[in-house]
Amino acid sequence: MQLEQYVKKHIVQIGVARVRRSGDIYMTARQEYLLKAAELIAMAQVEADRADKLEFENLARSYLRLAKQAERNAKADLACKTSLKKDRDQV
Repeated sequence: MQLEQYVKKHIVQIGVARVRRSGDIYMTARQEYLLKAAELIAMAQVEADRADKLEFENLARSYLRLAKQAERNAKADLACKTSLKKDRDQV
């Protein structure tokens, strides 16, 4: 899948889940990484210099990998919290 298509497919979900802390709204780490990837793709699309364009695309791919890792981390954290709660309830 092309980089731009991947971001367009996943960037739509950025506004869905937000974390509220002390009255302010923050994006999750995954959402921030996806947004940064989209920004880098936009920069690559308008960049005239071939080397800079490739660098922006490589950075965007790196941020997409970070977003995937952040998603896995969030799921692992949730699973860990659920498991700990079950253990406490059984004691």
